[in-house]
Amino acid sequence: MAAPRKAASFEFHSAKFRKLTVDSLFELLVHAWLLPTPIDLQDVLMRLTFDNVRMITFGVDPGCLQPGLPKIPFAEA
Repeated sequence: MAAPRKAASFEFHSAKFRKLTVDSLFELLVHAWLLPTPIDLQDVLMRLTFDNVRMITFGVDPGCLQPGLPKIPFAEA
């Protein structure tokens, strides 16, 4: 089990992965909007993290940060 874990650790620290993470976060933040009203920061950060991970792993934005912060059952699970 150590070999796959070591390989994954190497990938998480590669320059390519870091760039992909930064690009994904930038895209999410540029397209995300937040109303100037009180927000649940923990919920917003969870949504940002979920969208970012999905974009990196599957190349798809699940839209957790879309206007209105829609309920995404898979993300909540």
